[in-house]
Amino acid sequence: MSVQATARAGDHVAARFDPVRLHTTCHDATQAALVAGHPGLWVAVGMSWARPSVVDPESLVAFEAASITLFTQATLTALCAFDTRVSTSV
Repeated sequence: MSVQATARAGDHVAARFDPVRLHTTCHDATQAALVAGHPGLWVAVGMSWARPSVVDPESLVAFEAASITLFTQATLTALCAFDTRVSTSV
């Protein structure tokens, strides 16, 4: 089974980067996949929204470091694709 969700630009940003909201969303989506009988959740995210004018690169680094708890059970896999032409500081 394949499920694809596409957010409009800014849906996940909500005028600012919200690491708590993003962490909760990832956790809840993973749990929903497990409840539905899937072995986990695989997520691919285009990160071109993460320009320094939108989010401080250090905030992304801190979020990723704090998010290790989302991945310790091996039920969530995330691929974050950065375009270095857009976001050169990450």
